[in-house]
Amino acid sequence: MVDASPVLPAIQRTPPEILSEIFAWTRIHTFEETGIWNRTVNQRAIPVAPWRLSHVCQAWRNTTHGNAQLWSTIKINTLRYCTVTPDGQYRLAQSNATLEYPLAAVKAQLLLSADAPLHVLLRLGDLDDASDSAHVFSLLEAVLHHSNRFRSLTLCIRKKVDVDAIRAFSVIKGQLASLECLDFQCRLDELGEWPADLADIFLHAPRLQDVNLPGADPLPISLPYPQLTKFESYMTFAHLLAPENLGLAEGLVSLDLGGPDKDFVLLMSDVATVHLPNLSFLGLWDGRLSAFFDTPKIDNLFIYARISAAIPFVHRFGSQLKELDVRCYHTETAILPSFLRLTPNVSTLALAFSHVGDPFDQREGEVTQSTTALRAMTVSGSAQALCPLVTKLHIGVGVFASMTEWNAVYDMVKSRCDAMSPLRRLTFHGAVPPSARERFAALRVPGLEIILPKPRVEGPGF
Repeated sequence: MVDASPVLPAIQRTPPEILSEIFAWTRIHTFEETGIWNRTVNQRAIPVAPWRLSHVCQAWRNTTHGNAQLWSTIKINTLRYCTVTPDGQYRLAQSNATLEYPLAAVKAQLLLSADAPLHVLLRLGDLDDASDSAHVFSLLEAVLHHSNRFRSLTLCIRKKVDVDAIRAFSVIKGQLASLECLDFQCRLDELGEWPADLADIFLHAPRLQDVNLPGADPLPISLPYPQLTKFESYMTFAHLLAPENLGLAEGLVSLDLGGPDKDFVLLMSDVATVHLPNLSFLGLWDGRLSAFFDTPKIDNLFIYARISAAIPFVHRFGSQLKELDVRCYHTETAILPSFLRLTPNVSTLALAFSHVGDPFDQREGEVTQSTTALRAMTVSGSAQALCPLVTKLHIGVGVFASMTEWNAVYDMVKSRCDAMSPLRRLTFHGAVPPSARERFAALRVPGLEIILPKPRVEGPGF
């Protein structure tokens, strides 16, 4: 505030309605990450911003207190965090500021939020003694009393959480009339069993549509699958694909499934095909999962690994794909051209090539499988390149790529430009070596935007 004091008088004269709009930028907001993988991220732009803004002057205090949306993000986080010491060592913090957060402040924030929909983030764990648990229980009790206003809920429960704190959530059963988005993670290996009588606490949330399960434990809760439109799970457990679960989710538009759990392969023969008539986006971190889905309206596919297992799926639906995102490991790069021939109408294509083994065994000038795949995408003479309709191309060649591979990328892009392809945007992900950066920076094609990542800045010791 001292540094900004010369401009404060003019800012303080800003009309309240304009100030209120400006202050709204500090709220929790959604943005799209850039890069080869785009994902939606929610976060608050400025931590505890309403409290800071309300202490500048009386005019700002009146403005913040009159804007209920500013106070609509409630966060309780008791998980300890790591700090980095001056000598570069990681150290676990001994306490968390939430444990010192006054109950009166939470109640004041809830009061100032009036009737605004609430975005609630609860990360519970590391409660070492009874006083910690009692304080957190009182905070939870105050927040959960307003569960009928929850618009989104992020709930992460880890180790050292008293069972009474978990049972505090019983009050939200049937009281989630406004909940639309749920992010739920429960570490059962640290916590023990989830109370059976709380398994259905989210089952009767009539507006719940977006569910994210980032944990690696079997889901201890029931979900209203028929009304879901977006579902993400870090791990894929066989019971998720059961007829009574995702088999009921006919309204799903977006589905993103992580790698199968260790017992999944043993249960594959018992899993029936899941018919998802409205699904547009399917993200699979293991191509083997594609065998279980019938998706007649799919137009966006992401495959992280085992693309060979997804070829039968792409045989069926590849011609209708408009967006394709694949990570191709060294052992499967050779089949990439065959894979891409099945997707002739893709307009947005993201390719990432990953090397395995010792990268220093690769000799400069060696023609790798990824080089061969990139050359297959090159327009040569009268031959048409793979995916000829691509307008947006994202490339990740890997930090250990040789110049042979980077030259193959350049030749592929240059040939498409020379052939008057519709390519309009080229984006690179990861480290681009200086020599390759210079070549692409010098490539001047009308209508083509080339986005290169910022050069790495290496400090002392690197």
